[in-house]
Amino acid sequence: MVNYRRIGLFDSGLGGLAMAGRLRQALPQHDVICVADTAYMPYGSKSAAIIQKRSILACQTLLDCQCDALLVACNSAASVAGPLLQAHVPSHVLLADVIDLSISYLSRRFYGATLVLLATERTIRSGVYTHRLAPYHIKVRAVATPPWALMIEQGFLDGQVDLPMIAQYLRHAAVNSADAIVLGCTHYSLIKSIIERTCAAKVPVVDTAKLAVEAMVAQLLPSRQLYKDSAAESICMVSAQSSAFEQAARALFAPSARCVVWPRHLSL
Repeated sequence: MVNYRRIGLFDSGLGGLAMAGRLRQALPQHDVICVADTAYMPYGSKSAAIIQKRSILACQTLLDCQCDALLVACNSAASVAGPLLQAHVPSHVLLADVIDLSISYLSRRFYGATLVLLATERTIRSGVYTHRLAPYHIKVRAVATPPWALMIEQGFLDGQVDLPMIAQYLRHAAVNSADAIVLGCTHYSLIKSIIERTCAAKVPVVDTAKLAVEAMVAQLLPSRQLYKDSAAESICMVSAQSSAFEQAARALFAPSARCVVWPRHLSL
């Protein structure tokens, strides 16, 4: 049995924290380290070159922390940096990303369907969902929602998300004629219930962040029996530290989560 004791994941902000929290609940005996590149949040508005550079740095940070399994928890990063990360991460480390894990489910569940993809401009521009789902006769209608990630970062914890803005994007004609809505940004998982209410439950909403965590847990679950103790660590590494994000880490990730500045990680 492969020893996956320490799990690492990275994203630009709150979406990754929420995914780390789900991993923590499902795998309480494993260390979970979440890198949040808050200085460059959100990734969706950045160039491909910047995202690739930051993704490699984040992955290397997690490797230096001796993570045995890595999850690219950001759709924008997975869409433009996937092959680079595959080449960078050693073969003995389990590497997965939110898009790969989601495509596996979508191709089975929605064969021949029409999906609306709500995502960042960067993810949509890559065309990754369209290309990867085409062999399954799935049509993808992409709707870019560029302000959402930052809006969620600034208002989610205080309950100040912009409801009219969310409703405005959901009035897009493609949304009402789709078989399902796919949340193609990790941040959007945090407003899934608002999206469902706004659509009046007329169209099912698929949360790729949730899918990715469930698929990752399925791969790692057998290694739980290797550990008899439950003294696992929950660590959040941020590139720009703030008291608000520390509070978010304890709310979304783990009450005992430690926040440190990366890449100053050797003291972990």
